[in-house]
Amino acid sequence: MSSTKKAPLNDEDFISELPEVPVKSEKIGISEPIFGIIMSIAVLIVFLGYPHIIGFWSSDAGWVSVFNIDVLRSLWPFIIAWAVLGIIDEGFKLIEGRYTKRLASVTTITCILTLGCAAMVFLHGNIMNPDFLPQLFNHITGEFPQHVHSVLGNVNYIIFGIICFGVIIEIGTTCYKAWRYNK
Repeated sequence: MSSTKKAPLNDEDFISELPEVPVKSEKIGISEPIFGIIMSIAVLIVFLGYPHIIGFWSSDAGWVSVFNIDVLRSLWPFIIAWAVLGIIDEGFKLIEGRYTKRLASVTTITCILTLGCAAMVFLHGNIMNPDFLPQLFNHITGEFPQHVHSVLGNVNYIIFGIICFGVIIEIGTTCYKAWRYNK
């Protein structure tokens, strides 16, 4: 039997065999995904458990909720799916620990599905409390042009637009960082 011995490595060979040290900007800190998971759970609790707290106090009618609570609670599967997708995305960030193409794929898929859930909730025809706008305008003094009334009457579309903007930013930044740092 012959045994082959490897020659000992010198310092230069050892250093050249080490993997590259990751750039700090390509790492994902642990606080960002944990904060995202906490926010997903908090939104889930508010929307399903206490949706009435999203509103304002009216001296005429008492507390006026922005959303139609019965309709909002009837949409619980989409709200739960939305929260679970957010937790999956943030959990995958924790697992990966850095921006990768795989993370970009998961983020893109979860964000698109999240957008679908948000559309089911905020584009529902009866999601807004019908008493919300009349009570709001009772408390605001002065005349408003008709376009202000129509804009405030479509608060659910504004919220959905903000969510769409956030999803586009999330997908864009994650894909850009994955492309930039994962070469």
